[in-house]
Amino acid sequence: TITQVLNTPALQIATKEVATIEPEADVGQAAKIMKEKNLGALPVIQNEKLVGIITERDFFKIIE
Repeated sequence: TITQVLNTPALQIATKEVATIEPEADVGQAAKIMKEKNLGALPVIQNEKLVGIITERDFFKIIE
């Protein structure tokens, strides 16, 4: 039922093998990774910590 689905723990449906990028990488590299792996978002990791996330929407923001 929809109630069961909505009560499913997030970790149960989360992607475990996640592509990431380092903060020093350029936007072109991020776009390439996202295109190759068909991703809508790419976590930015520094020293094994999440420091940000790049999304498809972010690309539109920088070209406006």
